[in-house]
Amino acid sequence: MHVDFHHSTEDIGICLGLAFQKLVEDKRGLHRYGSMILPMDEALILSAIDISGRSTLVYEVAIPSLKVGEFDTELVKEFWLALVRNFYYIIAYKNAFWREFSSYYRRHF
Repeated sequence: MHVDFHHSTEDIGICLGLAFQKLVEDKRGLHRYGSMILPMDEALILSAIDISGRSTLVYEVAIPSLKVGEFDTELVKEFWLALVRNFYYIIAYKNAFWREFSSYYRRHF
């Protein structure tokens, strides 16, 4: 049986969203908001979460390559959409800058 990348990616997002929702369903011990700024060699990523009970994705990420290996990078957004639709939280991602992948990534992916 063959399952394409789109359905595999979406199904993984659904399963993780349901698992996370089950894990934190009583919200005991959780803070409502969280955020992180992640500096890396090729990117600066801003992320935030609001455990509001509403499912919303704010996704402002421009990935400079259409594919990583055989994987279509546009499916990254589909993963996050599937996750938030089943996790009922607001998740926001934005890349402040993104450079070309280093030579290591070009060689290995």
